[in-house]
Amino acid sequence: MEARTNCTTPILQPVASLLLRSLWWLEVQSLRHVADIDRGHATYDCARDLADEASLNNLANLLRVSGKHREAEALHRRALEGKERELGRDHPSTLASVNNLAILLEDVGRHEEAERLHRAALEGRQQALGPGHPSTMASVRNLVKLLRATGRSQLAVGDHGPHQGGA
Repeated sequence: MEARTNCTTPILQPVASLLLRSLWWLEVQSLRHVADIDRGHATYDCARDLADEASLNNLANLLRVSGKHREAEALHRRALEGKERELGRDHPSTLASVNNLAILLEDVGRHEEAERLHRAALEGRQQALGPGHPSTMASVRNLVKLLRATGRSQLAVGDHGPHQGGA
């Protein structure tokens, strides 16, 4: 008897194909818009800048999962710089960009820099959103995952989030 997933695969193939085409179209549109801004053909205003940073961040996430890490990092950094400029370092949207960059850096093995950013995102989210907020808890999980992956599972999770266990 065939596995159940094999029975649904033909049904899902057109959906997956449509999704991939849609993501490709979004990537192309985002890149065109970014290029227009770089050439000075697009105007800047605060609302537009924030939409651009969100687009950059989304495109960077797409590039990351596609294995295009160098391109993804450049876009994540650009989105982060824009959000820091427009919203400030402590805004939840800025902290989400910090978190996304940390995840990318972790993916490519730059653990020290990823840890620094995970800790910054966690600290900022604790202050801005509170310790029980879902985004704060996501930062806790991300940092714990990184510390475990780097062989530092002796950490403790206290009132202020993960930290190295010690004397």
